[in-house]
Amino acid sequence: METSSHKKGNKKKNKASGPSPQALVYKGSVKPPLSSNEASVYELYNAQTFTVASNAGGVLSGNYGSWPSGINDWSNVIGTFHEVRTLGMRLEYVPHNRYTRGTVTTTSVATVVDHTDAGALGSYDAAANHESGKIRSLDDPFVVTAKMTGSEEAQFQDATLSSSTANRFFIKLYADGLSFSTTYGRVTIYYLYQVRGRK
Repeated sequence: METSSHKKGNKKKNKASGPSPQALVYKGSVKPPLSSNEASVYELYNAQTFTVASNAGGVLSGNYGSWPSGINDWSNVIGTFHEVRTLGMRLEYVPHNRYTRGTVTTTSVATVVDHTDAGALGSYDAAANHESGKIRSLDDPFVVTAKMTGSEEAQFQDATLSSSTANRFFIKLYADGLSFSTTYGRVTIYYLYQVRGRK
């Protein structure tokens, strides 16, 4: 677990490594933060991975929320801090079948960054009509980034909340017409988030 922090309230001002706790929008990079002085607000960077597979009907549906409670270090995070908010998340997809095309049926995959609806995508049309919707190839690597936007997403939340309650934005995938029950690749989700209120 990589950390950085910034100091507040001192006579000598230090440049913060990330947004202040009052920031409503995050525009920085979703990459490991640089180290800085120890303080009450810390930035953490963790990742988790998932396989990307079609179901028995040849449909692929992925819905990845912003709350990082699935990471391996989460028990340490909630055991150390009271509050959390996610600054951004980055999805990196790597295909399994890039060099074996023809052995499985591959179609395009739709991606969406959603700040309002927790539900999964149900069609290509739903993605195409979303302002962030993009159509990509399942045969090729791709990256999707989502960042904190607005006052609701900017609020710190109780670190012990479940993902179903605490998710504030989502990265979604959808594809159909695929080979049945087939693994197409793997995604790694990188989370950049802030914690405060050391226990």
